[in-house]
Amino acid sequence: MKNILIISSSPRKKISALAIFPNESSWGSIYAIIGGAILTVGIYFRIKSVLVKRISRILSVVGCVIVLFGIFTVSDYIAVSQFQQVPRFSYEKSYSEDIVEHKTLFYTVIQKNPGTSNESIKIAK
Repeated sequence: MKNILIISSSPRKKISALAIFPNESSWGSIYAIIGGAILTVGIYFRIKSVLVKRISRILSVVGCVIVLFGIFTVSDYIAVSQFQQVPRFSYEKSYSEDIVEHKTLFYTVIQKNPGTSNESIKIAK
C-alpha cells in the first residue's frame, strides 16, 4: 500500500515543482528530479514482488530513469522552442553584457536582453 502512495505522490511533486517555480530558478528542476527519484524508488518496490529476478528489476528501474530523462529533456526543449522560455535543466549559465548563455546536454540557448521588453531566446545548437 505504501508503494502506491509513493508512486502516486511523485507525479504531483514533479508537476507542482515545474508549475510553481519560474524557469530562471533552479528549484523547479531540483524538485522535479527529486520527484523522479521518488517515483523510481516506488516503482522498484512495486515491481519487487512481480519480477523475481534481480536483473529484471534493475533493468526496469534503468528503463524508468531513461524514460524520465527523455520526458524532462523533451519538455524542456518544447518550452524553449515553442514558448520562448529559458531551459530549466541547464548545467551551466554564462553571463555577459545583455546576454545569458544556458548550456544543456543537447543544445545551447542564448538569451538576449533578459528582463527587458525586447528579450529574445534562440537555440544556438
